[in-house]
Amino acid sequence: MEPSTKGKTYAVTGAASGIGRATAQLLSRTARVFAMDVNAEGLATLASASPQLVPVKVDLTHAASVEEATRRIGEQTSGLDGLVNCAGLNRYGAMVELPDEEFRAVMDVNVLGTYRATKALFPLLKARLGRIVVVSSEMSTVSAPFDGVYSMSKYALEAYSDALRRELALLGMKVAIIQPGPVKTALLQDTVPGFDRAIASSQFAQGMRAIRDMASKEWEKSIDPAEVAEVVERALTSPRPALRYKVGNDLSRAAAKLLPGSWLDAVMVRVMKG
Repeated sequence: MEPSTKGKTYAVTGAASGIGRATAQLLSRTARVFAMDVNAEGLATLASASPQLVPVKVDLTHAASVEEATRRIGEQTSGLDGLVNCAGLNRYGAMVELPDEEFRAVMDVNVLGTYRATKALFPLLKARLGRIVVVSSEMSTVSAPFDGVYSMSKYALEAYSDALRRELALLGMKVAIIQPGPVKTALLQDTVPGFDRAIASSQFAQGMRAIRDMASKEWEKSIDPAEVAEVVERALTSPRPALRYKVGNDLSRAAAKLLPGSWLDAVMVRVMKG
């Protein structure tokens, strides 16, 4: 018999949309889910679908907000069987041009947000030896030009998750990483508009347009968030979860990982020069 989420209690960040929303919906079929997000309207529509979904408004970029959300969750449960870190943000631009505030925004949500939520909720997770799942990306191993800050954040999440997994093994707790390819989310929908905003004032406009045009085709081969949610559920319930789960990975990006770095650089430069 497959392990079940029945009777369990989970917390999911980034639950108002995308992978987080699909994950919260799937888990709520049999478990109680604290759906965490800054988007109150999105949480309201999500929670209206099931009494098992408990909306928790939180801004992961502010420690006080995370602490308050943790306090509210702690008033309603004695422990968590799992935490799924899904909250994510992206900004496009050259590494030498990206505004500081945009760089900080991505790192604050993707990296520090995961760190804050996990640290704050840890006592509730420890109470049930709960499992932690971190949604990373296939871009955590290959950095694309003009999408560097997103890759940086995902590289950082991989390092964070590896360290966390090894530390929590001392307590008998498990940590798993999910590495999705392109997924049909608002984040992916913003790819072309995001590039266009950066192109408008960039000295790298030609190369950026080439990468934008390649990225614009990702929607056609992207998967539904529900497919990622199913893998998240597996990571939460498997007696022996894998360290990393790949889902919907792009074949060309997977092939790129096999090339020597200098070869991959040459290919990318050629693409950017048209």
